[in-house]
Amino acid sequence: MASWIFFGLLAALALLAAVLSVKGSGLAGIGWLNYARLRDLRDRLSAADDPRERAALATVVRRCEALRAQWVLREQDLRLLENTRSLAEEIAAIYHPRSAIPLAEASIGNLLQAFRVLKNSLLSLAQRKGIQKATQFRLRHVLTLTRAWRKKEEWENSPAGRIFARYRMYSFLKWIYYLARCMDLSFWSMRMAAYFFHDVVFKIFLAHWYLLAGELALRVYRESGEKETELPPESVLEDFQSLEEPGPFSENDLPEEVRRIAETSRKKVLFEPWKLEWDQVRSAYARLAEDIARFHHPGPRPLYEARLFNLLTGLARFADLVSALETKPLLNKLLDVRVSHVLKAKETADWLLDNPLVEWARKYRFGQVAKYSSMLFKTFVRGHPGAVLKQFAFDLAAEGGKRWVCLYLHDKIAVEAHLIYRD
Repeated sequence: MASWIFFGLLAALALLAAVLSVKGSGLAGIGWLNYARLRDLRDRLSAADDPRERAALATVVRRCEALRAQWVLREQDLRLLENTRSLAEEIAAIYHPRSAIPLAEASIGNLLQAFRVLKNSLLSLAQRKGIQKATQFRLRHVLTLTRAWRKKEEWENSPAGRIFARYRMYSFLKWIYYLARCMDLSFWSMRMAAYFFHDVVFKIFLAHWYLLAGELALRVYRESGEKETELPPESVLEDFQSLEEPGPFSENDLPEEVRRIAETSRKKVLFEPWKLEWDQVRSAYARLAEDIARFHHPGPRPLYEARLFNLLTGLARFADLVSALETKPLLNKLLDVRVSHVLKAKETADWLLDNPLVEWARKYRFGQVAKYSSMLFKTFVRGHPGAVLKQFAFDLAAEGGKRWVCLYLHDKIAVEAHLIYRD
């Protein structure tokens, strides 16, 4: 019996090797590229004189080496965006340790440039030979093996599992289990090979993603520097008026049911009565993506129904749309301004929220708010240069501009989520 099980394992490994060589010819190139880039990061780490750069490089190397050391991915490894944000935040905190929000210390120009590099890298990855066929599996296929491996580890660490291992009972009983559950060794071998193939492919892409994200984060926060950059109020307010009104979704963008989901989510962002905080926006984006995924794939974990190739190309398209913000006249003037300056609460914030003029502003569209804010600013900066209404006009327009960017990203996320999960 043991010989047959051994033969089955050999067959599974042979099948996995065949699949990797036939379907994944491009995977070997990505794996080698990952190895070369990680080796380059280690060399840079050894040669770095700046303690901040050493710490940032060590963070990226540590993340990638921990991933490579795992035999099977854990469930938390599949939380791509959450883990990427954690990596970027750790690097940002190294370069800006005194900031309350280290992630916001990136200049807008460096951030948009990073999205452009990200888009080009992801598109280049997707166009490699064999990648499209090798990445047609869904993330839940990786999750299946992850959960099975977790149950195995939980059993081995349980009191009963330790007793079985101590008295060597597990070795005897596992053959009975295999005999009862795996009579068809050929089917079992093919099934396990497919699961391990999905896990290997996703691990290769995860390593590539963290290397890319880590290098971009290091570049963005290192080049942002420590110099403070002031917002140019009057010229910025003039450009607020040039921003077009965020329009409704068209039938070509989204089908009716998905459009209804997106519009409901959009109104919560647009008509939020208080100052819009990034945590609120991030939660709204996450709920939007999950609601659209659940529409296409009803179930308890709809986000894991994305195919890896669709996710790859969707992220590339979204990165392209974000980098395109640089063409907007307003954003183009703010390329050297840090995000923290835009998000920073002003001294007048508490007064602003209680002011009756804010209630008036909520009743009008963004374009009208920007227009009248600009008029207020120009009027009071001439007659009352120290007046609080000057700050009110600028804060009101800045809040409107922030909502415009949030709505722009919201609408792009809705479209890309639909494209990713409709398959």
